[in-house]
Amino acid sequence: MLSLKSPIKSKDALPQVEAGLTEPIPGATTDAQTGAVIDKKSKEERWFVARLDGVLLLYGCISQVIKYLDQQNISAAYVSGMKEGKPFTGLK
Repeated sequence: MLSLKSPIKSKDALPQVEAGLTEPIPGATTDAQTGAVIDKKSKEERWFVARLDGVLLLYGCISQVIKYLDQQNISAAYVSGMKEGKPFTGLK
């Protein structure tokens, strides 16, 4: 016979991450928007995450500008007569 009971015997040993019903850590400062615990992170970790966020944001912005320029270049070439000079079909 199969048992559906958890092998963990004590309620204290259960993980505290159940559907957002976690209790705040006593004495810890939490972020109002995300509920993340701020006191647990070192200054170096916060600096690293901020720098990583900046790099990813910069990469995303630059890639969007390049994508836009590429689309405009193809549109301008198509309108200026490239359609007749070299017929494009499908994904070419």
